[in-house]
Amino acid sequence: MISFAFNIEFKSLMDSATFMSFIDRVGKFQLEMQHHFLYGPMAISMPWMRFLEESYHLAAGETLMKAIAVAATLDGGNFGIEDLQQTLNMWYPRGLEMFGSELGGDLVRGVFKTLKNAEAQAIYIEEVQGKVKDANLAIIQAKAHSNREEAQAVLRRIQELHETVQGLSQEDLLFLPDRRFFRIRGLAEYGDFRTPGSDAAGVGFVYLPYDVHGNLLKDNGNLVDRDDYAEYLKTVLPNRYLTSRHWTFVKDEFLFNPKWGIPERAQ
Repeated sequence: MISFAFNIEFKSLMDSATFMSFIDRVGKFQLEMQHHFLYGPMAISMPWMRFLEESYHLAAGETLMKAIAVAATLDGGNFGIEDLQQTLNMWYPRGLEMFGSELGGDLVRGVFKTLKNAEAQAIYIEEVQGKVKDANLAIIQAKAHSNREEAQAVLRRIQELHETVQGLSQEDLLFLPDRRFFRIRGLAEYGDFRTPGSDAAGVGFVYLPYDVHGNLLKDNGNLVDRDDYAEYLKTVLPNRYLTSRHWTFVKDEFLFNPKWGIPERAQ
């Protein structure tokens, strides 16, 4: 599944920032988990790679992402917050899938890795949520000329009370897409649906039409068809991605591949 991230072309500085902050973070997790690898030489090498290589990538990506967000807010950059948000929407699902299926990992825990896939992914999600929060705090600090503590209070008012503060509302800030959005792997909590012929609900199905906020898109009680979902994706993903080889691959192999059939309701 690593190839699904590394086969996406970099076409913007926002891609570089998000890749280093989100995708290289997956690498950090893989290296950390493998320091208990039973093959000693590999296990010994893991901490060095994690601290000397990935830490630099993460710091560079986080700093750049915050700088782009602040410049967008102050009208001093080439990108808007919506541009950066769409970039997060593009990269984050691929980062999640680099952990492997959330239903797996039992066989490698304690042998190759210290955590199961879902356990590691949950910690990863918490970390990237923190990085999105850091970017939002940087936006508020720049806009309101406040310190970090003051910015945290403003962020709570905006996100929890849905207030507009210092000219900033939720639409002016970044958010982390729902973990079910734009996913290739079938997830257990897809629950009510399954791949035709499957004996397990949800497992193995691809691209159920969840939006960025985790809502299942429906039309008259039924799932929206794949053409409509593709049209929705065009509104929340970067235009540069929609002309990429990866988007063509997604459409041909997953979204419009007839072998996946029509999702059936689980009995």
